[in-house]
Amino acid sequence: MFGALYDIQKSIDFTVKGSSKKITLSPEHKSLCLNKQGPITLVADTCYKFDKELVLDTSNDKPVVVSPSSYLVEGTVNLELSKVIKNRE
Repeated sequence: MFGALYDIQKSIDFTVKGSSKKITLSPEHKSLCLNKQGPITLVADTCYKFDKELVLDTSNDKPVVVSPSSYLVEGTVNLELSKVIKNRE
């Protein structure tokens, strides 16, 4: 087994690029055991987006900082039409 270090604030689910293997990175662990040496690329399975591909490398002892660049936010806004019209006058 080979180890890779990471730093993350919240648990995020990933898929290993090119396979169906799922991995969860969580702030409680800070490291991950992998069955192959070298870099692996992770793709987020959640609404988090990253500026660049997330690569964990077992041959590098520096932790990878996992920091999303954007988040999907969904919601509903309910307005009373009479109040909207009154405020526009």
